[in-house]
Amino acid sequence: MPKKRTPKPKPPVARPHEADGMPRKPTVAQLIRCIAQQEPLTKTRALFPRLSDKGLRAMLGQAAASLEANAVLPLEEILALPTEADVVAPAAPIAPHREAPAPLPPSSATATVASSGVASASGASGVATASGAVVSSPLKRPYMFLRIYSDGASRGNPGPAGAGAILEDEGGHRVKRLGRFLGKQTNNHAEYQGALLGLQAARALGATAVELLADSQLLIYQLQGRYRINSAGLLPLYREAKALLAQFSKVRLRHIPREENQEADEMSNEAIEKRLGV
Repeated sequence: MPKKRTPKPKPPVARPHEADGMPRKPTVAQLIRCIAQQEPLTKTRALFPRLSDKGLRAMLGQAAASLEANAVLPLEEILALPTEADVVAPAAPIAPHREAPAPLPPSSATATVASSGVASASGASGVATASGAVVSSPLKRPYMFLRIYSDGASRGNPGPAGAGAILEDEGGHRVKRLGRFLGKQTNNHAEYQGALLGLQAARALGATAVELLADSQLLIYQLQGRYRINSAGLLPLYREAKALLAQFSKVRLRHIPREENQEADEMSNEAIEKRLGV
């Protein structure tokens, strides 16, 4: 009788995420890159007949690279982002040419430090943000781009805490110096409040693009989606920050050394010493 041949086992087929070293939970950029490399794109090319197959795949690759450069959250975290009902109300945009609003009531616990470095008294003409700080009356023109240096300080962790933010235009000229006393808080809470202070002010000044720089690795990496939020106390601040960032057309987040963030650090400590906002 002829011997039965044993069929040779077929080599395992590598899935796209395994072949490319991608994690099982991809980012949006990884998902777009996988589509560009693996999908036939027949229907998409039919919708854009002037695009060649190579050109379409190149455009998808460029989109993925752009998303990676801006540190987009993993896909499952984007789908889990809070709705407007879950987010602490962000500061509303302010039209740059409207008349300044009426002065705040004296009871408002708010303060701001202008570019001259002189703190204005509570009740000065301005607009209150969601976190209680005041942004002075908008300038004659809106700023398309603003660079925000933010910091927070806590003496005791938890202890007396303050938030600080420095706003610069594209040419490096100072636009605002902001500080706010936070009472007894942790250092991480103060770091988030510094970022919120700067983002709210940038939005109020009409900026459409921002670069947020901080020496807190935790803050920047959490906003980039690289670190998880394990503290229940930081989650509302994270959600508020993400809601504010979503209002800008372009955002860049950068972790910088402490020595490059000295002015924001000084502002957060000044907020503690002078009880700014109280």
